[in-house]
Amino acid sequence: MTPDTPSQPADTPEDSARTPGIQVIDRAAALLDAIARYPEPVSLKILAAETGLNVSTAHRILASLIQNQFVEKDAASHYRLGRRLLQLGVRLHGNIDVRALARPVMEALRDRFGETINLTIREGDSVVYIEKATPNRMIHVQQLIGSRAPLHVTAVGKLMLGASGEDAIRAYAQRTNLPAYTRKP
Repeated sequence: MTPDTPSQPADTPEDSARTPGIQVIDRAAALLDAIARYPEPVSLKILAAETGLNVSTAHRILASLIQNQFVEKDAASHYRLGRRLLQLGVRLHGNIDVRALARPVMEALRDRFGETINLTIREGDSVVYIEKATPNRMIHVQQLIGSRAPLHVTAVGKLMLGASGEDAIRAYAQRTNLPAYTRKP
């Protein structure tokens, strides 16, 4: 250390507890917490009021969270938590076998309704089958675990599209051109 360089005291745990966070991260976390308090998508106006943020500031931060898939925006311009949070949460507890947890519930549904029960996830414009419980009967649709299908050709894919809102459906239709996968009679 040179004589003209002031000495810096070492950081202590007490110092780091008093150190303010990074403002934009704190604000993003506040927005995520506010969205999580609502079971349904919530408006920008409510989120700004709950977090004490200016509407334009909340909007900018939400736009970045959408771009990074931490938040989703529906056709009514309301916000909900994004799928990426679930993906990260699964990695946090990577030793949890979702298929094993879901299997008893899927089997109970299969037994109650006598239908095939599929556990799926959406990846882009496809649905991916990750587990199934099939009824003990001769005729049923057979999906292989790990197989993919375009969203618009499966019932579960159509549900996923419907849940994403009208704008997302239009964008999907434009992007994929909705190719047919069966012959018309």
